Amino acid sequence: MVKRIQGIIQDLTSQQVALEKVAMLKAEKYNQAKDAEDAVAARVIVLQKKVTSATAEANQAQQQIGQIASQMWRNGTAGSSLNLFLNSDKAGNLLYQLGTREKLAQSSDQIYKTAIQRQQYAQSLENQLKEAKAELAIRTKTAQDALKQAQAAANELTTKVNEQKAISATLSAQLARLENISSSLEQ
Repeated sequence: MVKRIQGIIQDLTSQQVALEKVAMLKAEKYNQAKDAEDAVAARVIVLQKKVTSATAEANQAQQQIGQIASQMWRNGTAGSSLNLFLNSDKAGNLLYQLGTREKLAQSSDQIYKTAIQRQQYAQSLENQLKEAKAELAIRTKTAQDALKQAQAAANELTTKVNEQKAISATLSAQLARLENISSSLEQ
């Protein structure tokens, strides 16, 4: 009878150790999921800042193009050949203006290409940000699920430990009585 009670106590202890291992594994799984979530969240923050900056640069380049186009329209870039023909006495001045307009047009073309590149870059970053946010949502869900599992395992362990303490106390008391009886009988 004594060995049987000792065996039950040992089994209860083994079950508790097994539950502790499960709880620790689930807690570690949660920690890993939370770390992955935090890494993606940090990437989202960085991408958000880049998107904001790139969008501002793209908008600024667009405004610059608009200003150049407006200035060219006010200066009457259309009809330069007609101006040269009608004002032949001012041909030198008109040719200078044409040269300046040509350089301005080249500059405008470069600014336009830069604006397009900035818009494409901003859009690319926006797409990366959307993907990162989607990944963050998945990682957050995974971490929340892992947390729930870890909490459930910890609760199960706590319940089992409390049950085992009660059973162990009862069995230890019975074991002590049996050992006292056994030693009394041996004398």
